[in-house]
Amino acid sequence: MIIFLIITILNCDPDKLNPYGIDGNEEENFRNIVLFLALRPSLTYEKTQLIFIKNINTSYTPILRNASIAGGSFMISPNISNTLSFNTSTGIISGAPTLSQTKSVYIVDFINQETQVQSNPFNIFVEESEGSGACNTTGIFSGCDSKRPFSCSDAIRPAKCYFRASDCQNDVYCY
Repeated sequence: MIIFLIITILNCDPDKLNPYGIDGNEEENFRNIVLFLALRPSLTYEKTQLIFIKNINTSYTPILRNASIAGGSFMISPNISNTLSFNTSTGIISGAPTLSQTKSVYIVDFINQETQVQSNPFNIFVEESEGSGACNTTGIFSGCDSKRPFSCSDAIRPAKCYFRASDCQNDVYCY
């Protein structure tokens, strides 16, 4: 139904669908590119940073668009650890980690007979307690000064203090 609506809205000829534009008709090629991009399968998670809290069960479910999950499987790279689990049938990342973990980058792939799609890179971070990895956005963090007021509770002690909140958020111990 979605395909029909997009084809109707763009007034495209489905027999001429050619996203690469070798037929010389610029208007039709533009419509085909829009259609191609609109229907391209995608795989994402709710956020670009999946935050887990030590000893609290949490789960994140992938969002798979324009692809059927039937007969497919998910893979994560690198392998997850720290008492987190990855369900290869559903792509759900879950668990109650027993150790905190610095931010690490992961990618998930989904493959079935018709589709192969890869997620954008995302972070998995396990904080000590709820909010302990969050950088302060106002005021001066305890142990810091007015020249470098930003940090988070999970930062290595002595506290690492930053001039900008974005620098704090780039620290592997903070978000």
